[in-house]
Amino acid sequence: MKASSIFAASLLVAGAAFAGTSEVTNDLVIGVMPLSVGKETILNIPWVEAGSSGDTIAVSNIVKTANLVKGDTLLWYNGSQYKAWAIDTTAGVNYWQALPSVTTAGVTTVAADALVLSRGQALILNRLSSDATTIYIVGQYKATTATAATISKGYNLLAPPGVGSSTDLMTLNWSEATLGDRIVTYNGTEYIRGNDGTKDTWGSYTYSKGRWSFEKASGISIPAGNGFWYDRVSDSPFYLAW
Repeated sequence: MKASSIFAASLLVAGAAFAGTSEVTNDLVIGVMPLSVGKETILNIPWVEAGSSGDTIAVSNIVKTANLVKGDTLLWYNGSQYKAWAIDTTAGVNYWQALPSVTTAGVTTVAADALVLSRGQALILNRLSSDATTIYIVGQYKATTATAATISKGYNLLAPPGVGSSTDLMTLNWSEATLGDRIVTYNGTEYIRGNDGTKDTWGSYTYSKGRWSFEKASGISIPAGNGFWYDRVSDSPFYLAW
């Protein structure tokens, strides 16, 4: 699951054009991130809606349907249930069709263009095939820092909003993390919040000679385009600044 390259293309509006060879004079810049994926991948959300001044984007506009097939799905977890969309071809072209979600109130669906997500949140792409392919995460480029992600009790689906380089989660501010919280990365590696004898940090427990010992992780690298699960044990939410 690798972001092979990053590039931005200008969106020409109101007759705007290039000035010289490098200066962009138009108002909007579209970001396109090619990402090599296998059967299942946690995807980040690095862009916002085209033409928007906000910090969100519709699910239908995040992942282009090119190189995907009927039955491939996008999943979003809201803290209590999954919402899902699948590639549908009944209109003669690939598009994201909302799938039923079962709740205590009955069966519901949310159209792909009705649900908007923010940078710092994440989606799961689940493909029918295990063979690698390249997908495209698109949207309008926004230079300002993404808003902080809210982390509540239970499982939270998150992703660093950056592009072009990996993010070491160890470098973020985890002062409000609780002992026992867990991070599970895009490839299934698990880290737990513990104490290495001097401070609370991320690492893992090992059992040897009749006792458990905690070892601090050297780093938690999340490649550009990927995300992770955060399992919060405390009832108190906190905000993770990217």
